Amino acid sequence: MAKSVRDLVAGIMDPGHGVLPGIQSFPPIDVDQVARDLQLDERAEKAGRAGQPLSQADGPDMAELDILDHVERLARKAHEIYLAQIDHYEGRIRRAVITADLRVQIEAAGSNALADIRAEIIHHQNQLNMLLQAVGSREQEFRQFRQSHGLTRPPRYAAPDERALALLLLLVFVLLESILNGMFFAEGSEAGLIGGVVQALVLSILNVGVAALYALYGFPYLFHRRREARIAGAAATIVFLLWLIGLNLSIGHYRDLFIASGGSVLMSDLLHRLTTAPLLLSDAKSLILVLLGIGLGIASVIDLAARRDRYPGYATVAADLQRAMEYYTEENARCLAGIMELRDKAVDDMTAAVQLIRDSQLDMLRAAEGRARAHQNYLSYPLRCRPGIPHARPADPNPERRRGAAHFPLQRARLASGGHSLRAG
Repeated sequence: MAKSVRDLVAGIMDPGHGVLPGIQSFPPIDVDQVARDLQLDERAEKAGRAGQPLSQADGPDMAELDILDHVERLARKAHEIYLAQIDHYEGRIRRAVITADLRVQIEAAGSNALADIRAEIIHHQNQLNMLLQAVGSREQEFRQFRQSHGLTRPPRYAAPDERALALLLLLVFVLLESILNGMFFAEGSEAGLIGGVVQALVLSILNVGVAALYALYGFPYLFHRRREARIAGAAATIVFLLWLIGLNLSIGHYRDLFIASGGSVLMSDLLHRLTTAPLLLSDAKSLILVLLGIGLGIASVIDLAARRDRYPGYATVAADLQRAMEYYTEENARCLAGIMELRDKAVDDMTAAVQLIRDSQLDMLRAAEGRARAHQNYLSYPLRCRPGIPHARPADPNPERRRGAAHFPLQRARLASGGHSLRAG
């Protein structure tokens, strides 16, 4: 997987935090402490009493050699610190410099990001083209349906809330008819109201269920353009009415026989009453039960038919077109959001890379300032040295002046006890 521009810049330039060296970057020079460490006062006192060194001596004595050795060690330590600081700042400056190779890599990473965005756009375009073709097919189907059936009005859509309300009313009709029928059947049932409701629930489902099927698949054909379809719709209407009346009359006669026989009804008795006197009921409650069933069946038909387009198939092709358009709209928004997210990610990545480059340039300036400060501090350090150059000055032809002239200010001119010189005489 290709690196982002930000990761590329962060991995190569690695911006740090410029810290300028302090004044005490090099070993501190404490004359009194060095004198105590080398015991110069004690050694000078002893040498003075012993008359050492001799006035005609040309070379340095042991105290002077120890001082020179200490000076050399401090100078080497300062030189090492100086070189380490210079190497550190030089390395940070090199990392902060945008080389030609890094520039090429950044351009390549940016080109890859643009190529990814173009590829994503092409991918979404292909998907949306397919969905757009599907929408065109549905629209053509819708237009052909309107043209072939001579429809000029817009279709009537049933909103989800209307469909939910229609189903809720059907459920209310079923429960209402079940409860009322159960109350009427409870008079002759040994199980009482519960036994009557169970029987009435089955009859209510048959009554309302068939009415719902007729409203969905039979009633719309009464308005069809073709005569054959209208005839089929009329036949379905007649069958439904016969079923609705016959079922509810059967329920009414069944209740009469159910009450008269104490809960036991023979099929032969029920068929005899339906064939000889179908409209004659013994109990007024049975008539109310019949009228209630017929009314709820018709109400079920009205409940569903009023919320649908009355022309058969018109709402279906319109709903297919609407679903295709909505799906295309959703996918279009999703694809656009994906491209925008990819673009924003690329912009954020480039912005972060630019910020890293700015931080690196700032760090380079800090490193250059730190390098100059380190060099300045080293130049002002009294014990600086250069590789290959002796730390001691060339020999002075005057021995007395050479003995009194030392690089390091630790050389004492007097003894602590009697004011004698380091050398006798």
